[in-house]
Amino acid sequence: MKSPMNVIIEKNNKDFSISYPLHNKALELAKDFKRLEIELVDIIQKIDAAKIFRKLGFASLYEYVNQGLGLSESVSYSLINVSRKSMAIPELKSAIQQGSLSISQAKRITSVITNVNASTLIAKAKVMTQKEIEKEVAKINPKAAVPERASVYQRR
Repeated sequence: MKSPMNVIIEKNNKDFSISYPLHNKALELAKDFKRLEIELVDIIQKIDAAKIFRKLGFASLYEYVNQGLGLSESVSYSLINVSRKSMAIPELKSAIQQGSLSISQAKRITSVITNVNASTLIAKAKVMTQKEIEKEVAKINPKAAVPERASVYQRR
């Protein structure tokens, strides 16, 4: 008798691999999301360079990304910051395009990355957690420090 989720369990030595159709779809969508996010940064760079947003009646690139593309304020700021910084720092752009550095990781280092520290900072950001990246950024620029946040798992 098959379960409602069509669970397929394969025994391979000591580890078990469980595959759900919904999980496989989620993996596919996550891969697409990452690819599309990278493409969007690239397109935003081109729109910014050609000032296409102005030709479309938007006063700023932010207004275009936020209102024209319908993205949230935080996503708009992040994409624009990463877009502009990766144009200024070729090594950052390369790491993003190769997929070795996520947009999320890149946005955390945009306030402190330079051509001088790019190699070191990108290498660290690739392997660090979000909190570790934030601490590294705070070491470089204490004004860029992110305030400590309460854990979602913290009891009240």
